[in-house]
Amino acid sequence: MKKTRVIYVEDDPTLLSIVSKLLRNQPELEIVSVGNSADALAKIDSQVFHAALLDISLGQSSISGIELAHQIRSRNSDIGIVFFSQYASSAKPTDQGDYYMGWSTIAKTAELDGKYISRVLVDSALGKSHNVKAEEASPSSAEYFRQLNPRQIKLMSLLCQGYDTGKTSQELGLAPITVRAELTKIYKILVPDPEPGTDLRTTAVLRYLRSNPDLGWFGDD
Repeated sequence: MKKTRVIYVEDDPTLLSIVSKLLRNQPELEIVSVGNSADALAKIDSQVFHAALLDISLGQSSISGIELAHQIRSRNSDIGIVFFSQYASSAKPTDQGDYYMGWSTIAKTAELDGKYISRVLVDSALGKSHNVKAEEASPSSAEYFRQLNPRQIKLMSLLCQGYDTGKTSQELGLAPITVRAELTKIYKILVPDPEPGTDLRTTAVLRYLRSNPDLGWFGDD
């Protein structure tokens, strides 16, 4: 099966790792992940890609994802562009016709659907657009964070850094069985009604990042 080669650009290292892992599990995709626009353009100039998955806000020292998209299209007019952002309404193409040529948006939410993202990427690579209006974060999302106790918050902060159960146990001075018990409680708070096959750890991390008002994970993008 011919794979769709995708360059994924995201300056948040936690999200970059989570989404990259999610998409690498999709057999129809081949993912190359980078953390800034300069590296993205260097890859575009030296390799062949069929689609680009772009965050809009890429940090103060970088051009925006929208500007990056236009530079990518100037190098390869056929590449599919997919904006992965909570606020994607600003991701307008220079040419109105681009809307019908694989220029798509996906709302960045806590519930990531790898199969859906993959379908949008594959379709965009073929010139089909998916323009989904991204919605504002739910005002109730912070309720998740407020239900966690201080130890659970510390545990989640370690999970967000990629710690496994063993390393988390050492860092917090807890027995592994205690960490697993706390994780079970956390999952019931952050993922109360999981769909069959839901990756509880990944979904919990994403909801924690979204609902914690001090992290500012979604930024202004």
